[in-house]
Amino acid sequence: MANPNIINVTDIRGKTNYLDVTASALSLVYNAAASGEVYKVNTVSVTNTTAYAIYVYLQVVRPVGAVPTTYEVCYKVSVPPSSTLVLVARDSGFYLEEDDDLQIYGSATGLTALGSYEVIN
Repeated sequence: MANPNIINVTDIRGKTNYLDVTASALSLVYNAAASGEVYKVNTVSVTNTTAYAIYVYLQVVRPVGAVPTTYEVCYKVSVPPSSTLVLVARDSGFYLEEDDDLQIYGSATGLTALGSYEVIN
């Protein structure tokens, strides 16, 4: 896993991913190994389309040797019914290095996630 130097940036591209959240961890934003890029996560929001609260979990999975390490960004955050919740705002954004995986899952179906980020190289 490398951490490319972004002092001499040649390209910044904005991206947005959408995902139906399930009870299994799914990749919302993944920076491939040896991509030569750094991803700056700007915002992550979830929308609950049900009539009941659902817990949401957001984590970064980083390979460390042969065993990946999971770092919780948001843990068991309740998303009220029929509402949208911002988990990561632009002023609290963070970077994903090569081979980092931003994953999301919920306690039930009924959530949709939006992840906005910049690909920097």
